[in-house]
Amino acid sequence: TPPAVSIDSLPIPSEYDGFNGNSLSLSASVSDQETAAEELDYKWRLYLHHNSHFHLEFESSEQTADFELVGIGCEGLETYWYRIELEVTDPQGLVGNDLRWLYPDCDSTFTQVLDEQEFILYPNPNQGQFTLRGPLTEDERIKLELFDSTGRSLMREERTVLLAGRIGISAEGLGDGRYFLRLESSEHSKTIAFIIQSP
Repeated sequence: TPPAVSIDSLPIPSEYDGFNGNSLSLSASVSDQETAAEELDYKWRLYLHHNSHFHLEFESSEQTADFELVGIGCEGLETYWYRIELEVTDPQGLVGNDLRWLYPDCDSTFTQVLDEQEFILYPNPNQGQFTLRGPLTEDERIKLELFDSTGRSLMREERTVLLAGRIGISAEGLGDGRYFLRLESSEHSKTIAFIIQSP
């Protein structure tokens, strides 16, 4: 069996300082029934995402890893975020892995977004877990509907906004492709396109 891997040094979800950066010390719980810990190969990777683009920033082969996240800032509606992956391989070539997403804490930028009455969905592309940020007020009732590229409705639900300005959405179980999220409330009506993409 492959190693069981869980990055335990970061909560889900996690945020980083979009302007000043952060230092991260990463560790994971790893277990393998057939192999001692010192015989496993570790590979940490840090990717920087910007809209639909990403590239490798750093990698390490140590059991623990220290990363420096640069304070890139937040450019209006353009958002940067990070993906951290850990891949652990046993001597038989079996691989276990885990990942975490780090999203920017850019309150001043998103205040501007709210003032402009705009919405942003991130990360995009994503793997079925994403956040919608925009001019949403606490306790506001909203309707969400998810469509595929043919216009077929896949999900409908009513939600109460628990934290002003943002709401987390899960669309796990859907295949790779282009989808549309429609939000409606007494104050807003908005449809946003996004992409689900496997790692």
